[in-house]
Amino acid sequence: MKNYYPLIFLLIVSVVVSSGCSEISETAVTLEVPEVPVQYRKFNDEFKQSVMLLNKIRELLNPPGSENQIAFQFSRETEEKIITNSREGIRLGKLVSDEYLGSISLS
Repeated sequence: MKNYYPLIFLLIVSVVVSSGCSEISETAVTLEVPEVPVQYRKFNDEFKQSVMLLNKIRELLNPPGSENQIAFQFSRETEEKIITNSREGIRLGKLVSDEYLGSISLS
């Protein structure tokens, strides 16, 4: 007679994990984003814009297919976009108050 305990154990674990995942996804859908207090809305918008610009920079610095290359050249236009977006992202980041950043880190 074969030993079916490992198979039964894997079956039970897979059922528990799959039911746990379905509960997590259901709660994730029902979570609501807290509203930003009025005094922080401007900082919230500037913070979002700053992060989006920095994400654009990251995408420009890591073009598709560059992960296997030791070095590659940027076009003059790409270089200018990187510099412009960096300056604007830094400028917007400096406008965000420390009080606002403290409030989102405590959330």
